[in-house]
Amino acid sequence: MRRLSLGVCMEYQNETYQKWRKMLMHSCLLLACIVCAGELIMLFVLSAFNLVFCSASRYLIKYLLIPTSFNTAVLLTGYLLLYFGKLTEAAKNYVPIVTLCLLCFCLASVHNIFPSTLCCFCIPIFITVIYARNRMTRNITVLCIVLQIAAGFISMTDDRKDDRFLAFDVLVACLISFGCFLIAHVLIQYEAEKKQVIQNSFLQQTHLREQLLRDSLTGLYNHSAFYTLLSSLLEQQKNAPARLYLAVLDIDDFKKVNDTWGHEQGNKVLQSLAELLKGTRPANSFAARYGGEEFTCTLQGVSPEEAFSVMDNIRARFADLKFPETGSSRITLSCGLTEYRQGMSANDFFKKADKAMYAAKQAGKNSIVFPEFFPGKTADF
Repeated sequence: MRRLSLGVCMEYQNETYQKWRKMLMHSCLLLACIVCAGELIMLFVLSAFNLVFCSASRYLIKYLLIPTSFNTAVLLTGYLLLYFGKLTEAAKNYVPIVTLCLLCFCLASVHNIFPSTLCCFCIPIFITVIYARNRMTRNITVLCIVLQIAAGFISMTDDRKDDRFLAFDVLVACLISFGCFLIAHVLIQYEAEKKQVIQNSFLQQTHLREQLLRDSLTGLYNHSAFYTLLSSLLEQQKNAPARLYLAVLDIDDFKKVNDTWGHEQGNKVLQSLAELLKGTRPANSFAARYGGEEFTCTLQGVSPEEAFSVMDNIRARFADLKFPETGSSRITLSCGLTEYRQGMSANDFFKKADKAMYAAKQAGKNSIVFPEFFPGKTADF
């Protein structure tokens, strides 16, 4: 149950990451469109007030054609890697963040005259908190610092080639990125601790729920869980029909066991039968303590002969068990076995198997009645 719960958590986490990757890529696309539209608007505004500091053709090439082509290539590559690349889930998580880093690099390189553009690299660093991976945050921080330095070198060959404060601006931007890394690390630690608390709470609730479904003496499912699981099996039969059987077992003369050797010995007998059911039944079945000395067991996907053989093996092995406190007395069980037919309710299914079990009692006990396939050994059904 714990492995199943963790598996469900992982599946949910992957679905969540997939959703965030898609949202981040769409955000990158929107950001690139906003930057492109902003450049066009700035061109018209500057032209209207005769503030254009270069020719219109140079402005279009430097601030529109080159960055738009670069951003388009980055976005296209990102989408191709995300949706068609044969990447692991962990590698896919990097794609939108690296895409955003490259968009920030383009912005900082083109508008290098504004030192504040070097600080836009803080955004992808903080976004790594979503994935709560310190290694990813570290890698993205290193990438951002490298791109900041690269943007600084580009600035040296462009509008800020004579700017004495360029190196200082790049250094400050790198220090800010490192500071963002430290803050992101703290946030990741906080998220990890919160996630662990939630996960532990979920597992505890799952464990408590499992305990509520179990019989405290035998560890088998209890009466309530039996009907819940059986109803679920019958629902599955509607979509994926498979041969399904139900066995009802009842320990013969169990009252005599309690009256003669005491309830402690009676509990040992019940636990012994439960262990046989746990160890002998097929993997795709479940057993339950219906109540008192009565047990149930489902069998699925086997032939009638195999179902009968499994239950007869349990009957025979139980009859061969030795209980020192009972001396030479032999304790046996009677079993009713029936196959599911379409349209039967869980209650009808149980009643039919229970009726077969009482027929086994009437036939002399220590026997199995399987009316559908061994009619000669049963009462009139």
